[in-house]
Amino acid sequence: MPVSRALSNFKGLLIILPALIPLLPLHLSSGILVAWAILSFFYFLAFPEQRIQFPKLILLPITIFILFIISWPFSIDHANQSSYVERNLAWIIIPLAYWMLGVTQLKQWLSILLWFTMVFTLDIVYAHASTYLQIENFNKLEPESLTFNYRTLFENICGLHPAYVTLFSGLCIVYCISFVVSENQLSLIKKVLISFVALFHFASTIILASRMALIATIASLLFLIITNRKFIKEGLIVTASFVIVGIFFIVCTPFFSSRIHEVSKEALALPANQTNNTLSIRTGIYTCALSLLKSNWLLGLTPGDLQINLNNCYGNIGADNLKVEEYNTHNEYLNKWLCFGIIGFASMIALLLIPFINSYKQNNSLFICFIILMSISLFSENMFSRQYGLFFFLIIYSPLLIILNIKQIKQARTNN
Repeated sequence: MPVSRALSNFKGLLIILPALIPLLPLHLSSGILVAWAILSFFYFLAFPEQRIQFPKLILLPITIFILFIISWPFSIDHANQSSYVERNLAWIIIPLAYWMLGVTQLKQWLSILLWFTMVFTLDIVYAHASTYLQIENFNKLEPESLTFNYRTLFENICGLHPAYVTLFSGLCIVYCISFVVSENQLSLIKKVLISFVALFHFASTIILASRMALIATIASLLFLIITNRKFIKEGLIVTASFVIVGIFFIVCTPFFSSRIHEVSKEALALPANQTNNTLSIRTGIYTCALSLLKSNWLLGLTPGDLQINLNNCYGNIGADNLKVEEYNTHNEYLNKWLCFGIIGFASMIALLLIPFINSYKQNNSLFICFIILMSISLFSENMFSRQYGLFFFLIIYSPLLIILNIKQIKQARTNN
């Protein structure tokens, strides 16, 4: 009995450990990921009785990594291509490690979400408090200057770009609300506390003024509430609470309003030599990306050569803002299409659509919400270009992908 309990605890630790990886500094997260993968491999060898059938669905993320390998010989800049291959090893490491751990139960996946939400909440509470205290003359700065200073200082303290922070917050919100509306045995105090955590993350998203993350969060949250019709009363309370908190922070803080003011005629035009409108800069980015796509839609440019082609196009536009740094496509679908051609775009669609369909068939609304959250967020950011976003996605995505596959196999056997 003690041996089996120790085995269970060790496996449980290995399952939830990756929940912390996206929140760590990059040099630590990569090292811990490798150590975790090695431990998972030794677990796989040491306990053959715990092994599960290889789930075909994990070929979806592995296919993305295979595309990096296949496109390697066609890249002009082999050194740059090699760096992309190294940075994208997680596409194969994380799914295979979870398979070797034998993840089979939904509660194991929910424990990952629980630990991620707890640690991440503490992390951004500290980051917001520190940011507020370090900005001098907080109430005297102009809205645009205050928004820029706050987001920049917050990123330096937290170590994560606001786009990633708000994406992470979106998942925490959906998880907390799902927990509240699905657990009938929760006491009122626990419901209030968990709802407060969700509202805090919602307020954080508004303060950090990530427009697409807010849209994605609201869309996934509405889906969750609408599909849980048994809890319509709680759903209405949740909706009303979010509306009140949203209006309060939009009215009382300049962050979100200053970003909304960017939605203008200027935003639809190519950026001038000097512009503070981030949407106008995106117009320049998308113009270049789409122009490259017209002539490279079939085979793509390879990851190693894409950025240099974008930079050349930015130079033709002549906007100083596009020359300050190397802007990627700011759209993951466009990025994969330009990297690998039409097969890259098809792989991205399959990566999200097939689990969505399987989750719908198995009534897993929480995973559907995660897919909705990611699918919308990927329209405005290359979430997989940084390891923070890639680790986050795969650590949440991979274990449930395996669970969906196992349930699918069981259902097929039952029907036969």
